[in-house]
Amino acid sequence: MHAWLCENPIGVDALTWKELPTPTPGPGQVLIEIKAASLNFPDLLIVQNKYQIKPPLPFVPGSEYAGVVQAVGEGVTHLKVGQNVACLSGTGGFGTHTLAPAALCMPLPEGFGHVDAAAFIMIYATSWHALMDRAQLKAGETVLVLGAAGGVGTAAIQIAKAAGARSLRQPPPTRNANCAAQSAPTRRSTTPRMRCPTVFAMPSKPPPTAKAPMSFTTLSAVISRSPRFARSDGAAVIWWWVLRRAPFHRCH
Repeated sequence: MHAWLCENPIGVDALTWKELPTPTPGPGQVLIEIKAASLNFPDLLIVQNKYQIKPPLPFVPGSEYAGVVQAVGEGVTHLKVGQNVACLSGTGGFGTHTLAPAALCMPLPEGFGHVDAAAFIMIYATSWHALMDRAQLKAGETVLVLGAAGGVGTAAIQIAKAAGARSLRQPPPTRNANCAAQSAPTRRSTTPRMRCPTVFAMPSKPPPTAKAPMSFTTLSAVISRSPRFARSDGAAVIWWWVLRRAPFHRCH
């Protein structure tokens, strides 16, 4: 097998493409032939030694991937050789093969391709946890999605729509056609002071000079009347500095 190996966690440029022995799965493990892997923000952090999880060196990065089961270890009964799976194991994805805990592997239904599956678990599970578990989003409610242009943001739009909720999002569709395509035709909201039960924001650190924009009366009114905040990292708070004066657009 071949893989991108991190031996010195100083950044992406230090990764090396190497030939490695193909491993044999142990108890509770499966050997996966990787067909597709996604690149997520933790993958960039982990090779710089900046992520909260610091695997022992050397390691193969790549948190999320999809492929075909090549061998199963002792005690694995729900997966079989030749089965298509997706996995979010934290490492191992940037190679031709990897060992993965069988318990973390998601069997793929017919027609769910490897490319789509490799970019599914992290962003959709993140958005689902924030909106459905933390914020308890209900049909007929409105969710304000900040940072809607990325994977987690577009997933939030789709999940809100599937739940029967209405979405307001930022940025506007003129800046991100893909974001607009996730829902019904968009238009600028004509009710900026409407009640917004759930606010969904990407996790960020405020800059050192950030101050709460109390003069932003429109957004302040929205947030002060929002009983639930759902950050994508599961926190129940939101940084006021993220809320800049900008038009919000109705997704559906």
